[in-house]
Amino acid sequence: MGVKLYTNTNYNSNGKPVGVGSYNSQKLKDWNFIANNNVAKLSSYKVDTGYKLCLYTNGDFTGNKSKKISDNPSMGSFADNVRSIRVKGPDDNTECFENKDKSKSSDKSKSSDKDNNFYIFVLLIIIGFFYFIKNK
Repeated sequence: MGVKLYTNTNYNSNGKPVGVGSYNSQKLKDWNFIANNNVAKLSSYKVDTGYKLCLYTNGDFTGNKSKKISDNPSMGSFADNVRSIRVKGPDDNTECFENKDKSKSSDKSKSSDKDNNFYIFVLLIIIGFFYFIKNK
């Protein structure tokens, strides 16, 4: 199935089976994991082998985040803050969260490649100049 969510610690409530997908705060409210006063009520969960449970403190998959790959009978203080979740299946090799540092380093390497190309171009001009002088 994927994961099973519980409103009480130690799985002491009717569990809600949740399959692969993204579930915002409205969906969690529909399932009674967020009360009308916006207090989160997700207290424990079970994660099937190979699945990932991605937890977010904001309803739009932002804020503090946590990736879970095994059962947890008590979420502690994080339980009161979960506002959206994603469930990723065994065939999904992507991570729960975007690695923004990775994209920044990729941008740096692109500018570094441009700098290297410029220096190679200048070096070729210098070599061509000396070749021209020598053969004159």
